[in-house]
Amino acid sequence: MRLLQRIQEEVDLVIVAVNADKALRASQEDESPSAPLSDRMEMIDALYMVDFVTSFIESTADELIRCLRPDVYAKGAGWATRVLPERESAEAVGARILFLDD
Repeated sequence: MRLLQRIQEEVDLVIVAVNADKALRASQEDESPSAPLSDRMEMIDALYMVDFVTSFIESTADELIRCLRPDVYAKGAGWATRVLPERESAEAVGARILFLDD
């Protein structure tokens, strides 16, 4: 919640991209997400600070970034010390990358 509130302070439009079930299963050791994609999207969409919700089936959001061309690409602070798979795509479209604490 706080992460989305912080993002809202930085941008005019908040779009949240949710990993599809297949992508989550591929990236996690357990076999299924805790809630189906439609439920996760519905919960996020209900938050007042979210303008749009979409999903992606790929293992990263690279294609979505190239399509949407955001001004800002935000991730939680935990990503600041890790390799960000979408960094190259975000930089290619001129997005400012933000790592925000919750």
